[in-house]
Amino acid sequence: MPDHLPRIEHRHEPESCHCKQCGGDLVRIGEDVTEQLDVKPAEFFVHRHIRPQYSCRACETVVAEPVPPAVIDGGMAAPGLLARIVAAKYLDHLPLYRITQIAAREGVRFIALTLAEWVGRVGVALQPLADRLIWHLLQVACCTPTKPSGATIPAAENAARLPVGVSQQRLRIGAAYHRV
Repeated sequence: MPDHLPRIEHRHEPESCHCKQCGGDLVRIGEDVTEQLDVKPAEFFVHRHIRPQYSCRACETVVAEPVPPAVIDGGMAAPGLLARIVAAKYLDHLPLYRITQIAAREGVRFIALTLAEWVGRVGVALQPLADRLIWHLLQVACCTPTKPSGATIPAAENAARLPVGVSQQRLRIGAAYHRV
């Protein structure tokens, strides 16, 4: 078993410290340890953001802290839930309807269309990060479209040198965006 995983110990002591055969005292001579790998199912919980409101009796001003920033303004999904949904969809290749079925087993009901909207909004929220990464890719020498002789590499030949998932068109769009 991997050493980095937490251990939960369960001690199984005999009911009595006296021998059932002769009645003498039992002396510990060692122990037998067995380990089993287990997993906790996903644990849903609710963040309650309580913002007390105060008022000034003299001038009748009401004061309250602002709502904490969220990935989806006014949405019920916290960043951890959004990350889990996006990871399940793109890393575990689970369709959204299956993610809703998994959540339903835990007593949390989602509609697949709601999850689809959340995934889209996460994509919009992460777009500036993707644009910045593309900008950095364009700065790396291995991605510049030139040969050692200085001649320009045709787009089709240069596309083969790009990292997986980065298209030539996307780089052009990113380059145009960052030149502005």
